Amino acid sequence: MKQPKAHITLENLTIELAARGNRIFELEKEVLALKARVDPPPPYNLDQTMGIVLGTRWQHSNGVYVPYDFTNLGSNEEMKYPPRVSYRGENGKVWSRSISDWHRSMKEIE
Repeated sequence: MKQPKAHITLENLTIELAARGNRIFELEKEVLALKARVDPPPPYNLDQTMGIVLGTRWQHSNGVYVPYDFTNLGSNEEMKYPPRVSYRGENGKVWSRSISDWHRSMKEIE
């Protein structure tokens, strides 16, 4: 039986996974903790992110997702470059959407 593999590089903080399930979220939390120590995120407030907190788990009709980064928070041209949240699914795929659209279909898992 082939063993699932997981590889994390601190340099670019990428995750290559062949494993599924909760382990991906454990790895995501480890990566976020490492990233916070190596490269602290720029300051942001919950008003800017509409209450979305990095590393939390959110339910969507297609699965469970974990936000891992925000982009365009400091943009002076919000119409052209709207603030976005990047997030990872249980299957390891990454996605991005406008922060203003997040709560339309995502519900935080407590």
